[in-house]
Amino acid sequence: MEAKVKVFLLSLVNILYNKLPETLDKINRKKHNLRMSMIGNIKQLEQKCLAKGLKMTAQRRVICKVLAQSHDHPHVDALYERVQKIDNKISIATIYRTLRLFEEAGILMSHDFGMGRAHYEISPDNTHHDHMIDVETGEVIEFTNKDIEQLQEKICEQAGYQLIGHRLELYVCKKK
Repeated sequence: MEAKVKVFLLSLVNILYNKLPETLDKINRKKHNLRMSMIGNIKQLEQKCLAKGLKMTAQRRVICKVLAQSHDHPHVDALYERVQKIDNKISIATIYRTLRLFEEAGILMSHDFGMGRAHYEISPDNTHHDHMIDVETGEVIEFTNKDIEQLQEKICEQAGYQLIGHRLELYVCKKK
């Protein structure tokens, strides 16, 4: 099994090296599309909450707005800081409770990214992406790559398994 892991890692590095310009172009288009659809995202996020049976208080609406407008994967302190600019009466305890509630309802996903604290993003609807984490700046870059996805499926198939989900996090630094 160890040899299969080495083959997988070498294949993954090769795919990333050969597909990086194409992948970065997709990343830039995705960032642009995300900015263009922020208002729709706020309404969609509120609709997700309502569909899960959650009561939409004024405080939760503010937290939804901040989450939907986030172009990064904010941690609790960053969310608190952003929420305070809109409504300084919302406590950090309220943010923690709301994030836990949203995560339990499947509305949010949390990631550690090796930084020692949870970072949040809205759970994607029927889409999948992976993450590159710049270890020097902490920037989190979302990307998709069909070759990586196919390789993961192939490895599971060869080992006699069916892939039911995964998270891929690549820890990177800029070339100097």
